[in-house]
Amino acid sequence: MASHPEILAIRRYAPAVLACVLLGTGAGGALVVLTPKQYESRVVVFVAAARTPDGGSVYDRALFAQDRVRSYVPLVASPLVMDRVARSLQLTESPLELGTKLTVTAAPDTVLLSITVRESTPRLAQLVASETARQFTAFVTTLEGESGGAPTVSLTVTRPAQFEAAAVLPRRGLDLWLGAFLGGALGMVVTALRRRWAVATEPADRSPSVEEVTATALVSHPVRLPEVRVVEP
Repeated sequence: MASHPEILAIRRYAPAVLACVLLGTGAGGALVVLTPKQYESRVVVFVAAARTPDGGSVYDRALFAQDRVRSYVPLVASPLVMDRVARSLQLTESPLELGTKLTVTAAPDTVLLSITVRESTPRLAQLVASETARQFTAFVTTLEGESGGAPTVSLTVTRPAQFEAAAVLPRRGLDLWLGAFLGGALGMVVTALRRRWAVATEPADRSPSVEEVTATALVSHPVRLPEVRVVEP
């Protein structure tokens, strides 16, 4: 059970902590209002190797394709590919700006390449994702060349870009709860510092206050109300 100084400290600084919680929640709400809406669309590309340079087995071709997938990750958002996408869709962004809107990942030990695009509208995100996959496929075909009249590496879209109507930003619930939590944590820290400062600067011979004497008396000698008996006539 908390001792009486702790009870008094909680009662004294509770309004300050509550004020910090409200301020943090307000800051989270402001972040939600000021954050522009963002939408995502994702496309998945399957990479297959028709043959290896040394004419290896099927297993060798699979390993070759996995190596190629890892090397393709930084190439998807390269200026060469993004310039083609911007020209095809007639976008105003530069290739470098357009590349910052892409997130490209390769699942470990697979030949799958995931391309996620974040844009201001769901339709634009879908268009950019689809066009990026199409232009990158053409870019890789030219880059890898052909062997025996067939492309050395082939790319196939296994998951077309979808129209995702739900915005990924702002995250209303998370931002509000995070603001309230950070505000409460800040209030507790400030309260603890104020408490330590008050104890450190308190005179050693200070007489106890009325509140402290009352709290001590209530903790040490709780008041017991007399029992009331009802006598029926």
